[in-house]
Amino acid sequence: MNATPDSRALRRRRQNARLALLKRRTAVASALGFAALFGLVTQHVVKGASAGTAAAPSRRSGTASSSVPFFDANPSGFAFDEGSESAQPQSGASSPPPPVAQTSVS
Repeated sequence: MNATPDSRALRRRRQNARLALLKRRTAVASALGFAALFGLVTQHVVKGASAGTAAAPSRRSGTASSSVPFFDANPSGFAFDEGSESAQPQSGASSPPPPVAQTSVS
C-alpha cells in the first residue's frame, strides 16, 4: 500500500475539513448551551423577584405574629421548643434530656 503524494494530500485535506466541521459544531453547541443556561437563570430570577414582591407582606406579618422562640433554654441545655409549654421551665416538672445528634451510622 504505497500512498502517492496526491492521495496523502487528499486524505490530509479531508481530515482538516472534518476537524474544522467538528470545531464549528462544538462552538455552536457550546453557544446554544450557554444561551439556554442564561435563559433559565434569567427566568428563575424574574420569577423569584415577582414571587418575592407578592409574598413579602405575608412574610412580615408571619414573623411579627410569631413570638415563640424556636430554641428553648432549659437548665439541662438547649432543646427544641414545641410551643405547647411556656418558655420558662417549671420547677416541679422534670424535663427529658435534650436530644443528642447522631454523629456516625454503623
